[in-house]
Amino acid sequence: MMGWIALGMLVMLVTAGTPVSANAEPISFKLLPNYSRATFKSDAPLETFVGNTAGAGIVGTLAVDPARPQAAAGTVRVDLTTIRTGVEKRDADMRVPQLLFLKVSNDIQLETDLTFARQ
Repeated sequence: MMGWIALGMLVMLVTAGTPVSANAEPISFKLLPNYSRATFKSDAPLETFVGNTAGAGIVGTLAVDPARPQAAAGTVRVDLTTIRTGVEKRDADMRVPQLLFLKVSNDIQLETDLTFARQ
């Protein structure tokens, strides 16, 4: 009986360590605006606040190669004019061109390489 359990565990370990087929095509994902949210936190000496945006203010993609998931990369673009902090005056003050560089562009682009951690 113990031999069968040991054999079953060995089969599971070998199968779990088998690499994904190299023939797998890269997969592209698109951020869904209705289900996505971008958040930032400002932790200044006088106050701490959080800004949020969702919906059409967020556009992004993610590309994953199943054979090399550690090389996944993506781009997220956030429209800075859609960020809300909960205080209208602060929101208006944040939109001055000198602060968020809105004179140059109304959005910010974030590019990332994803890091996967083992648990």
